[in-house]
Amino acid sequence: MTTSNYYQTPNRHEGGVFELGCAFFWSLSMVPEEVQRRLRQGRASQEQMGAFMHAMGDPEALLSHLPLVDQPLLREFAPFYLDWLNHPTYDEYWKRIAHSEFYKQMTVPALNMGGWYDLFLGGDAGQLHGQPWPVPTSVWSSVPGPTSTALACSRSGRTA
Repeated sequence: MTTSNYYQTPNRHEGGVFELGCAFFWSLSMVPEEVQRRLRQGRASQEQMGAFMHAMGDPEALLSHLPLVDQPLLREFAPFYLDWLNHPTYDEYWKRIAHSEFYKQMTVPALNMGGWYDLFLGGDAGQLHGQPWPVPTSVWSSVPGPTSTALACSRSGRTA
């Protein structure tokens, strides 16, 4: 699951406003797997996993901590988050990882699918304009359950 351009979706709203909550919590969600990988390699400790679990007991405190770049947990286990903060404009950092920048070079067929209630929908819909093939879209979300239903409804103006 991915987007055609990470600068635009899911990290940005229309107009370029950084989606701090989405980027922050997605980055945090990558930490346990990274700690587990490092534990298997002998490059992390159970104490670090414990510190993460303790921090996740109050994620709002993490999000409220300033400055935004002072996030030791993310600096250690999800440093890409700090890269995102350090590149507020669509520069070479973002262009290098944007699939949409390379559409004209693609010569093989690709199947891209999107969900109407998916947080990557903006990127999926953007692919319609850059590709010579359609993007099938159906009713689903990246994260199934009540949260995704509420998110979908809030984006559409309906109530759950």
